[in-house]
Parts: sequence; structure tokens; C-alpha cells
Amino acid sequence: MNPSTSSDSDSESSNSSPDRLCQDFANLQVDNNSVQRPSGFPLAKRISIPARGPYSESIWAVDSFCNGGYSYNFKPGGPSSSSSSSSINNFPSTSCSFSEPPSILTSSLRSNKVLDMGVHEILLMAKDEEGSKFLQEGLSLPGDSRIVSRVFEIALEFTLELMTSKHGRFVFGKLIESCDEDHLRVITFKIVSEVDLFLNASIDINGSSCIKKLIRVLGRSKTNFLAQIMSTLGRFFGYLMVNRTGSSIILLSLDNCYIRKNDFVYQAALEHCLSLANHEQGCISMNNFIDEMKGSRRKQILQLISMNAVCLAKNPFGNYVLKHVLDLEDPGLIEKICLMLRGHVIDLSMMKGGSHVVEKCLKFQEFMYYAVEEFLRSNRTVEVANHSCGNYVMQTALRETRRVDRGLHDRLVMKLRENLTELLQFGHGRHVYKLICS
Repeated sequence: MNPSTSSDSDSESSNSSPDRLCQDFANLQVDNNSVQRPSGFPLAKRISIPARGPYSESIWAVDSFCNGGYSYNFKPGGPSSSSSSSSINNFPSTSCSFSEPPSILTSSLRSNKVLDMGVHEILLMAKDEEGSKFLQEGLSLPGDSRIVSRVFEIALEFTLELMTSKHGRFVFGKLIESCDEDHLRVITFKIVSEVDLFLNASIDINGSSCIKKLIRVLGRSKTNFLAQIMSTLGRFFGYLMVNRTGSSIILLSLDNCYIRKNDFVYQAALEHCLSLANHEQGCISMNNFIDEMKGSRRKQILQLISMNAVCLAKNPFGNYVLKHVLDLEDPGLIEKICLMLRGHVIDLSMMKGGSHVVEKCLKFQEFMYYAVEEFLRSNRTVEVANHSCGNYVMQTALRETRRVDRGLHDRLVMKLRENLTELLQFGHGRHVYKLICS
């Protein structure tokens, strides 16, 4: 055997001994300047994150990339080592890439990075897509409340900015899931006590998502903080319901989960439902509210709407709410609405919104009899038949009487035939004429 080969083999065997490996591994050091990034990926701003490994004060150097990858580099031999290119048997090469850092170091990496950053740096990170994901994962780490406390400080100082951010809202959501009751109480109090903060967040697409997240979290907790949110929703019920985004928070509050704490909302609905029904956006929100209502307050609100059927039928927006209540097919409500409309059939028939309500009510037999009798007694029946809206009401009346009561139908036709000349003079009246002659 060649002496030189034997010597090299003995040296290599000695260097590979367990004691020697442990000693070398304990002396590993990070060379931050030599960290290599994976090729083929677009680079984001470089963030070098020193972490405390299990064997050394600073083993890993981690870079964050747009693709979420990480790379590391190590140099064995300690700071006094003269060779920067030395390697240890059975260990990876000097530069390696991982889709994520080793789990044993994850907690330390994130904690140290976040704790070392300034307030504005963390805020900017939270508003960035990759930074937001980084913070969310940090907030999810078990057994380390330092990141939660740090992000809580930022959330308390920049609450609205964080809540209304496209990516920051996810950090806010993860924070309120991770924080303790004291932090949750402070956040809730800040949101409900600052009117501008609450309203601006509620009508923002991202901010409203945070408010709804807070409601869900508080609904699962054993605290009574949810009552504060419900009370605030009741205070600003009218304002939120005329906003499409804001009304979505109100609708969430009607969920069965919160039925014991949302009476503030129902009381506000009783106070504002009529004015909202007569509003362009409010009428849409009220129809959605009607669909979601539950409990004893539901009947009270529907009764209030039914009792005000006439003014709602005359309104260009309120008639939509009244028709929506009719669509519920509740016999008691239908009877109440039809009763309230008696004596107003002629006037309502010649209004755009009102004519739609009368047409719908004519499908109910009891109202049909009363409405046709009102036509028979009136000297304005032909006027209704010639009207741009009224002619549709008259056509519906003719069809329904023909279907239900032929005798009543003949009486209505005879009433209209008395004024055939007038019917033929106007385009709208001709539609009625064709129907009675068919």
C-alpha cells in the first residue's frame, strides 16, 4: 500500500470521528456575505435573519424571496479558522436551498426578526403580501407571546391603517385570534370608542372584513365584549345600512350565534326601517335584513312595515320592500297590507311603484274583490285603463276576475265598454281594449 494513501486515509478517519464532528459543528459560523440565492427566481428586498441555532449563537443566514424560498450557508472551524472553504464529512455543501427554513429554527428566526424591527418596519411588512404571511406564521407560533405583544403594539397605534390594508387585514385577523383576553378587550374598546375609526373601517371592504372577524372571535370567547360591538352597530345602524359594505356587518350580527346579544340591532331596525325602506340603497339592505331576521323582533318589524303600506307603496324605493314582504306569503301580513291599501287603489294604480304593488295584491282573492269593486264605483276607471302604468293594473284585474269569478269579470268589462271610444284614443288603452274583446 502506498504510504501517502494510508496517511490520508488515517487523517480522514480521524476527522470523521463523532467527537471531531461535534466539535466542528459547535464552531459553525454564518458568512452573511456569501449567502447564495436560488437561480431563476425574481428577487425581493433581501432580509437577512440571524437565528439562534441549537449549537451556535449564529448558524443560519436566511434570505426571504418572492417565491417564499430560503437559503443558508455555513463555514466550519469557528472565527479563527483560516480556511473558508473547508467542509465537514456527511454534511450538505456550503450553499443549499430549502422551500422553508428547518422547523427547529422557525420560531427563533421569526421572533428575533420581528422583535429587532422598528414600528414602521413591522407596519410596512404587514401591508406587504409576503411580509403579511411571515407575520401571520409568526403569530401562530405556540409558546411565544413576544411576537403577539409586538404586533399588538402596532395594531393599537395604526389600527385603521392595518385594518383597511389589503394584506394587513390578515395580520389583524390572526392577531385577534392569537391574543389573550386583555389584548382583545383593549382592541375592542379602541374600535368601538373611536367613531371615525369604527365607521371608516366598517364601510371599507378590508376594514369590514376585520370587524366581521372580530365579531366571530368575540362570539366564540367567554367574554362579554361582543355586547359592545352590537351596541355600536345599533348606534350607527342607519348609517351602515345605506352602505353596501357596512350593511354586510349588520347582516352578520343577525346570525343565530349572536341572538342573545343582538337586540341592540333589532331595536335600531324598528326605529329606522321605514326611512331605510324609502332610500335607494337602504331598501336593498332592508330586504336583505328581512331575509335574515329571526326571533320575536322579526314579527314586530314586519307588522310595522305592513301598517305603513300606503306610504311605502307610493315611494319609488319603498314599494320594493312592501313587495318583498308580500312575497313572504304570510297570510296575516297580506291581510294587513291589503286592508291598509283600501281606498287608495285608483291613485296607486297610476303610480309606477304603486301599480306594481296593486298588481301583486290582485293575485290575492280577497283584495281582488275589493279592488274591482273600487274600480266599478269610480268614475276614473277609464283613466286608469288609459294610463301608462294603470293599464297594466287593469289588464291584471281582467285576467284575475276571468280566472276566479266570471260574473265579476263581466261587470268590469261592461264598465269599460261604456267608454270604448276613449280607450281607442290612447295607445295604452288599446291594450285593455284588445283584452276585453278577446
